[in-house]
Amino acid sequence: MQGRIYAVNDKGELLTSKRRPEKRTMEKIADAVNVNTLTALNGKLYATNNKNELMKMDPLHHDKHWINIGPANNMQSITSHGERLFAIDTGRYFMAYSACKNGVPWTEIGRYNGITFNIHIKQIAVVSGRFMRYQRITNYI
Repeated sequence: MQGRIYAVNDKGELLTSKRRPEKRTMEKIADAVNVNTLTALNGKLYATNNKNELMKMDPLHHDKHWINIGPANNMQSITSHGERLFAIDTGRYFMAYSACKNGVPWTEIGRYNGITFNIHIKQIAVVSGRFMRYQRITNYI
């Protein structure tokens, strides 16, 4: 998995390339129909879909298929750090999931309530062990 880029296109295909996609074409390695978020952790790919499922795949295994490992309600952004996945849902919740314990429910670790955070968050990422956030552009009443 190291040195590869993974992406989902608008046809619902999981694609991969070497580290420099400008010098190579991306190739389809599996289906990714209805996938709306994608991240990687410990050599595995994790995705959520529009059926509110959290799925896992080993992209280096010869039989590449998604395994449903639990619910993921309305996730719009997902990232990973350490042994956990972190997600923002389309409502107001910031959630964590222990990737080493399949089937354990997501844990709410924050929400838009003026205490945990006071802005609507649309996307998240981890950079050097710290969370970065992108504030939604639209205004809310």
